[in-house]
Amino acid sequence: MVTKTSSAVVVHAGEHLFKIVGHSQIRGSQTSVRSGFFRVGDHDSTIIYYPNGDYRAVDDQFAYVFLQLMNAGEDEVTASFDFSLQDPTPLSTAEKHKYSFTNLMFSSTDSGWGTGKFVSKADLAASG
Repeated sequence: MVTKTSSAVVVHAGEHLFKIVGHSQIRGSQTSVRSGFFRVGDHDSTIIYYPNGDYRAVDDQFAYVFLQLMNAGEDEVTASFDFSLQDPTPLSTAEKHKYSFTNLMFSSTDSGWGTGKFVSKADLAASG
């Protein structure tokens, strides 16, 4: 007896620039800033940024950022992504404070991944 099988992997790629204007004017310990929704493949996502840190953490000296999948639903989605700060200098393409995440599983119970120590508040203040 001969058994035949097949499988397919669908890979989608995308890029989203989340620009925050007036960062130094953001106040409040539980303040968050959310990007607009963006679509990669058949999935909508948003970036959520806490400039004053995660309010649940004792050490609030770092900005917190994470990617949230908005429509994970019943499907599990595996994603790899990067967060980085871009130098605001007009001709610069330099990335600072880059964090990479590889093969993270998003589901209806785990719809967001990120880092609580994205960049220190001192580094942000020094960069202008």
